[in-house]
Amino acid sequence: MTATAGDVVHLSGAGSSDPDGDRVSHEWWQYRESEATNRSPQVDLQRGDPLATRFTAPNVSAPTRIHIIFEARDSGKPALFAYRRAIINVRPVTPASTAARPFPPAF
Repeated sequence: MTATAGDVVHLSGAGSSDPDGDRVSHEWWQYRESEATNRSPQVDLQRGDPLATRFTAPNVSAPTRIHIIFEARDSGKPALFAYRRAIINVRPVTPASTAARPFPPAF
């Protein structure tokens, strides 16, 4: 997935379920240590709906990867976990990318 700095990125875990029918809890978090040579800036993940999150792509001076983890944990004994990772390639804003964005209509 690719975004330009300032874009709102939407992620969804819709469709997650437990094959045994156990109750499942969900959590979104950023995995910052994944880029050892390019520590990604922290993003503010929006909470509320446990199956979805969004964040604004941060301002970056060079292309940067942001890793977001979706964690699902069931209520069985023992509790089982599943993880999915979204990797968002954030591009810096350039004059060309700014020019390509449509302006909102004037009223």
